[in-house]
Amino acid sequence: MKRLVNIKGMDNKTWLAYRRMAVTGSDTGIILSYSKHKSVLELYKDKRNEIPIEEKETNFTLWGHNLEEAIRKHFEKVNGLKVKKPNFIYQSDEYPFMIGNFDGIVDEADGSKAILEIKSSIEFKDAIYQQGNIPPEYYSQMMHYLAISGFEYCYQHVCARGEETG
Repeated sequence: MKRLVNIKGMDNKTWLAYRRMAVTGSDTGIILSYSKHKSVLELYKDKRNEIPIEEKETNFTLWGHNLEEAIRKHFEKVNGLKVKKPNFIYQSDEYPFMIGNFDGIVDEADGSKAILEIKSSIEFKDAIYQQGNIPPEYYSQMMHYLAISGFEYCYQHVCARGEETG
């Protein structure tokens, strides 16, 4: 994989414009029809710049971003692994139409690397997690990141209602 662009200090509109250039991890759930928030047609129009960039931030995304660092630190403490916060949009060498923003890159004990995907509010997905499953849109996002990175593992760290669920 390669570092497509450094996002540290990048404004939200520019970041969203970069995400329009290729298929992101979040797009995979839409493409596979798992998303209730956006249709495949809306995604298609977005990728073709046929609709304005939508900059709205929900409470879920706002708090998710605000809590990421604390959740990364908690993951490190619980698992005894070091996690780096990547400040890049990464692009697949093999499939350049695939890009992704990773929540963390984990340094494994054996020297290999893994992806960390953080979910901080999942109450609307709680029944799926209670059955021991990962929601399909999150799973497809994780597989997308593994394809980009070439890493073998992806952790998902989920915190909701003060409980750690996975």
